[in-house]
Amino acid sequence: MEKNLKRYLIIAVSLLLIVIIGRISSPAGLTQEAMQVLGIFAGCLLLWLTIGIDWPSLMCIVLIGFLPSMNFRSVLSGSFGGETFVFLLATFLCTHALSQTPFLKRCAVGFVTSGIARKGPWYFAISFFAAVIFIGCFMSPTVLFVIFLPI
Repeated sequence: MEKNLKRYLIIAVSLLLIVIIGRISSPAGLTQEAMQVLGIFAGCLLLWLTIGIDWPSLMCIVLIGFLPSMNFRSVLSGSFGGETFVFLLATFLCTHALSQTPFLKRCAVGFVTSGIARKGPWYFAISFFAAVIFIGCFMSPTVLFVIFLPI
């Protein structure tokens, strides 16, 4: 129960940050809309660091869509319709497909235990980094780190 209370308290504080910072009068050089963006960022940053990145990211996109100079069409096309989103989606799909097979572990172990890697420490280091670069061409760096950490 205490964990849920802490979670709800963090959510309440972040929503208060969004509202309060957005209502503060802006200092010289900032518009009121810029203060709203700072409030959205501060509240979402707190949620990203403590709760997760899934629904706070969507909330951030929706709140930015409510800004006077923005509309939902431009916000959605800039977030989900951009090249970065398509690239990340394809990378995650490829990572998931590769993680379901033993290919990644075989490839990593194959590079590190090859005859060339056994010639000496420099050859081992070069083989290790070659494996990282080769597998990194196909998958997300975070998953790649998790695979190579035990090695």
